[in-house]
Amino acid sequence: MKKNKRVILHIGTIKTGSTSIQETLGRNSFNLRKYNLYYPPEKPFNHITSFIPIFIDKPEEMPDYKKQGLNSREAKKLCDDLERYWIRQFEICDCDNFIISAETLSSSSVHQGVIKRIKKFLDRYFDEISVVLYLRHYQTMIPSTIQQMIKNGFAIGTFDELLESILKLSDSDMAYTSIIKRWAAMFGDQLIVRPFDRKVLVKGDIIHDFINAVNVSVEMSDIEMTNMNQSLGQYALSILEKFNIKYPVIKDGRPNLERALQSSHIPVHVYEKCKDIKFDIAIKYSKEQADMLNAEIDYVNKYFKNGYLFNHVKQSDSRTNFPSMQDVPEDFYLELINNYHRMIGNLKNKINQLEKANDSKNEFMRKSFDLYNKNGRKPVIIFKNVILYFKCKIFGLPGFDNAMYQFEHPYSTDRAKDSLLHYLIRGNYLGYNPNSNFDTMQYVFQNPELIISGQNALIHSIRKAEI
Repeated sequence: MKKNKRVILHIGTIKTGSTSIQETLGRNSFNLRKYNLYYPPEKPFNHITSFIPIFIDKPEEMPDYKKQGLNSREAKKLCDDLERYWIRQFEICDCDNFIISAETLSSSSVHQGVIKRIKKFLDRYFDEISVVLYLRHYQTMIPSTIQQMIKNGFAIGTFDELLESILKLSDSDMAYTSIIKRWAAMFGDQLIVRPFDRKVLVKGDIIHDFINAVNVSVEMSDIEMTNMNQSLGQYALSILEKFNIKYPVIKDGRPNLERALQSSHIPVHVYEKCKDIKFDIAIKYSKEQADMLNAEIDYVNKYFKNGYLFNHVKQSDSRTNFPSMQDVPEDFYLELINNYHRMIGNLKNKINQLEKANDSKNEFMRKSFDLYNKNGRKPVIIFKNVILYFKCKIFGLPGFDNAMYQFEHPYSTDRAKDSLLHYLIRGNYLGYNPNSNFDTMQYVFQNPELIISGQNALIHSIRKAEI
């Protein structure tokens, strides 16, 4: 059984820049391989729904699986498929460092037994396992978590009720002591705990800090950075708090069909375009709450390096002052309605454009397929391309990126045993691109004579450039 050198588990926590890390690693997946770092190229780049369900007790109860209405049997079958997917990723990895990222690995549902299963699974394929955990100070984490809960729509309750649920740390994903103990018990010194604080992050950026934390040498100027920060303002949250109560995502254990866009998150970009004010809430803690949080902070501070410490929170005799829908100005509602109308208009235009493009492409591909197979021409074209393959093996084929092609189409190239052979005989006719700068479909569309001749698009473009 093949073993890779190291797997890095990025386990969160929530609201610590995980999406930015995942999107940057995923979008730069191919480029990062030259730095000996492998991140699965398939979307979604967040591995919550593709990795965690394999190991937890009741995957059908995960929010995303609930939204799909999966029963236990269907969820089990999906998990079996996901396990095969990860094994396949481990097998094709050609780097010493493999990263898996899912911020909810730090959640309370991932108990000691789940972590043990994860370790047992990864030990089969890796010599070393490192775990990276980012923690945010409670004073900024709690308002941000409330915002996330409302935005996702799964948490039903008023602002006050959501705060109370968070502060019951035994039932919360913010019990930092419990998170550290669970993972440290299994991985010891391999657990890396970092503060999510712009003042101490490398270059004030979570992506730079993460790459530095996992000790991989990457030329960051060679990486396209992606910073995701879809925060909602106070007015938007005040409306959505009430919206979620009236139209919860899950009702009676099943997706709520009364909720519009019930299978998706609310369109954050529509709210972002409305003039809003920052959701900047000063959380007030009772003495009991402050003592509990400060005990957590004292424990966390033992794991931080270089003298960095979280400050204690202060107790207060007053209650947290949350916003109300009555405070939302009329202009915000008018702007929100107008932005929804604009979004609907844009979607209609896109649908019309896609329908026209698809009609044209479908007709184009149908004719191409018919001509390719007509009167026994397919065997002739394959024979010609086999001869072409041997020529290219001798003289080379400028513009064919073997590594990229194999990376983009691993299953196809594994069966063919040779990427160039697959591209010349089959890939070209499936519209596969030979490199990141050449669009096969677009080129053939602009040169329809290739449909009749069956000539390779890349080779045609090279010869055309030489004339």
